[in-house]
Amino acid sequence: QPQQQQAFVEETLQSRLQSLIDQSTDHWTYAIFWQSTLPPSSHLLWGDGYYKCSQDETQAQIATTPAEQSHRKRVLRELNALVSGSSSSDEDDVTDTEWFYLVSMTQSYDPHILIAGEPLWYAGSDQLVKVQCERVREAHVLGIRTVAFIPVIGAGVVELG
Repeated sequence: QPQQQQAFVEETLQSRLQSLIDQSTDHWTYAIFWQSTLPPSSHLLWGDGYYKCSQDETQAQIATTPAEQSHRKRVLRELNALVSGSSSSDEDDVTDTEWFYLVSMTQSYDPHILIAGEPLWYAGSDQLVKVQCERVREAHVLGIRTVAFIPVIGAGVVELG
């Protein structure tokens, strides 16, 4: 029993997010933990995330223009250098969903927009378009069809898409 508890404690946030995606019966592409900052200037900031590229996505249309793809590659290289200390190849194409995930690392949100005290689930174009939340609108524009927000009391929000 103590070994199991120790293994649980040593498990990282990254691996927990990965488990949410990899072990789900639903087809999630990413999980992000948005960490709450303390008042008075409360925000949700990138805590950690996991991204899983699907086969459908690799076959999907990439950026619509060469200029946009070039911009995405440059930002991807910069993010890669910051996060992992390595750079990605100039040949890497960035899908809309991957772009949405990567840019998330640089964003923050008003916690009152996402935290309703209970899980929120938005699915389908009709519902995503109606939501008055910048994050959900961005997801919809970049082709994400379902977004879920699960509050972690006192810590932040887990987002699945």
